[in-house]
Amino acid sequence: MKTVLTIKEIYEILSEQKPVSLRSVERRAQSEGWLYLEGKGRGKNGIVRKYMVIRLPVDVRNVIAVFFKKAKEVVKVEPQITAPVKGKKPVKKVLRVQKEKAYLKTELAKAYVKSIDSAKYGQKAKAKKIFFMSYNLGEAGTFPDIYREVGETNEKTLSAWKTKLENNNWDPECLVDNRGYYLKGKREVTKQQAEVILTLVRSQYNTPGKPKLELIRQCVAVMREKDIETNLSETTYLRWLKEWIEYNYDQWVFWRHGEKGLNDKVIPPLSRDYDKLEVGDILVADGHVLNFEMINPYTGKPKRMMLVAFSDFKTGFICGWEIMPTENIDSISVALRRSILRLGKMPKCVYMDNGRAFKATYFTGVKNFNQTKLPGLYRKLGIAVMTAKPYHGQAKPIERFFRTFGELERMSPTFVGECINNKPVWKNRGEKLHRLLHERTTRGFTPTLEDSHIVIGKWLDMWCRRKQGPESKLAGKTPLEIFEKGVGTGVNPLELRALMLVEETRKIKRRGIRLFKKWYNHKYLYGRTHKAIVYYDLQNRDSILVYDAKDEQFICEAVKQIGVHPAANILGTEAEQAELERQLESQESLKKQTVASTREIVKKQYIPEIRKRVQDSGFDINGNQEVKQIPEKKKELTKDDIEKIKSEVKALEKMQDDGEVIEIDDYEPTCEPEDINSEIDKMSDTDKYEKLIEMDSLGVPLTDEYKAFIIYFEKTSEYKDNKKYFEERRCDLITINQIKSG
Repeated sequence: MKTVLTIKEIYEILSEQKPVSLRSVERRAQSEGWLYLEGKGRGKNGIVRKYMVIRLPVDVRNVIAVFFKKAKEVVKVEPQITAPVKGKKPVKKVLRVQKEKAYLKTELAKAYVKSIDSAKYGQKAKAKKIFFMSYNLGEAGTFPDIYREVGETNEKTLSAWKTKLENNNWDPECLVDNRGYYLKGKREVTKQQAEVILTLVRSQYNTPGKPKLELIRQCVAVMREKDIETNLSETTYLRWLKEWIEYNYDQWVFWRHGEKGLNDKVIPPLSRDYDKLEVGDILVADGHVLNFEMINPYTGKPKRMMLVAFSDFKTGFICGWEIMPTENIDSISVALRRSILRLGKMPKCVYMDNGRAFKATYFTGVKNFNQTKLPGLYRKLGIAVMTAKPYHGQAKPIERFFRTFGELERMSPTFVGECINNKPVWKNRGEKLHRLLHERTTRGFTPTLEDSHIVIGKWLDMWCRRKQGPESKLAGKTPLEIFEKGVGTGVNPLELRALMLVEETRKIKRRGIRLFKKWYNHKYLYGRTHKAIVYYDLQNRDSILVYDAKDEQFICEAVKQIGVHPAANILGTEAEQAELERQLESQESLKKQTVASTREIVKKQYIPEIRKRVQDSGFDINGNQEVKQIPEKKKELTKDDIEKIKSEVKALEKMQDDGEVIEIDDYEPTCEPEDINSEIDKMSDTDKYEKLIEMDSLGVPLTDEYKAFIIYFEKTSEYKDNKKYFEERRCDLITINQIKSG
């Protein structure tokens, strides 16, 4: 296909498609300003106008392409050159790009001559200077189209072009660049050499950071091992590889960067229509590790914390966010609650990451996220769930916000860099001066969690009022301006809190319910050991709601137990002493509750049943018969037993029984030491151990069997699980004994 055509040739081509006159083609060329170059020919004054095909209108170019039976012409980079024969010059095959460039050089030379000739006498040097200054401005200069192809030039080069054109009757083809002509096209990579190169390209040795020249050197070494001729230089092979990459970029990226690189660099992204969404329809959730340090409130040390944010899909407005050391359920639930309250309505869908915390059972209701049988938090709130594809970070619009958020991160005095390549200078090794300047400038200041919340809140307030570009999805408006138009009427915070309660199953134990490494208890849990359903709020862990796991009946609201001072009456404050007194009274009250209920059962049920059985057997209990009672052998109490009983009596001095205070003188022991031992043997291992340490702390001598049992029990897993409780119990008993004995 020709690159330049005369007006007559264009007329002949166009007339093949439909009838047209030569005059009409000339008028159209003149009215539309078709770009032409003047060259030697049989026209007026020996000059003919040749129109560049590439600069013609689209419809004309299409007709010309069809005429030459080529819709698109691919110009080969490796032209075939006929080998030179002795006494004969090789046939030159000039490239289209070279010829077009020669025509542009000719036009520039003509403009140069015209500007010099039009200058006044004595002003030609100034005219030359002005001409080159205005031309070399590039896109802002006098000939931007020519500058784009030819590039910067000077007076010496342009004068040489002018002289050459004058000697060749201003034929543009004399300026065709033929330098290195006989070397062009000599890059002949054989099929075997190409296979070796492409084999290494498609292997694991083609790592992302490896330079292409290093890959070529390995290919040359493989060629030599396989006795393949390596007659070309490494640079030649490198040029061949670069040309192959231009036409097979997808293969190059896939083998060098994998599927993620293919998704990020080659495969076209989806085109989304944001006008089909309303504000609050979709919330996008993701986590971002902050690029500056702050004080971790849990450790007191500087740390890069995690920012969890929910943004509106339509506007990009950040509805809610939270900062935590890690991306966990707590941070996500806080951010979600704040987002719903700020939005003023329930979102229809949450578009989230594939992170473990976002797909936790608390949110989805199932351990396997692909199942949908059990309702989680999202389903409880009536929110649909949509997840992004793995390794498709560009699918979440909030990722674009995190790049903009870098403006704030880079202003922080503790900025550590977004990656290893753009760390602050003072963070690099050996930069003592910059480190000293940084310390003196910031004075070692590290923001706290509260400081970071305030600064981020102010920056977000400024960012949401920033106008976006006219070509963006907001069409020149601010995120806040569009967001405020779609805000709902509001959500009841108490109802939202009730819907966001976490549900777990726990077993009621002696000390209550174990949760968050703390014990929660209530008097209604006393005497229960069954499983219970527990509901709690992640933001308020002072109390929990307890339901029966069997019939789902509400039991109580258990509160978090407060630990007492081991020696509250001696070393504790008044509040700690009052707490100790309250807990002791609670224990005695619970004990009294059990004993009172037992007495009632014995009186109303047990005794009448026994008497009825005796009477049915033929004995008359209500008669006048005298029943001989066998005297029991009473063992005399030892001094230790008496002291033990007195210590127990002192503990009951302040307790009331049927409205009367028990006095020490009125108390009589209800059982003998042998009876106590028999009762201990009937207890479970845990209760038996607790009773023995109670006796030991009160000074009651223990038998060798009981001492051996204490040693055995302290090696069991049950003791290790409740070791802290038993140690506190022993300390309390010793303290009480010391106080009473003193």
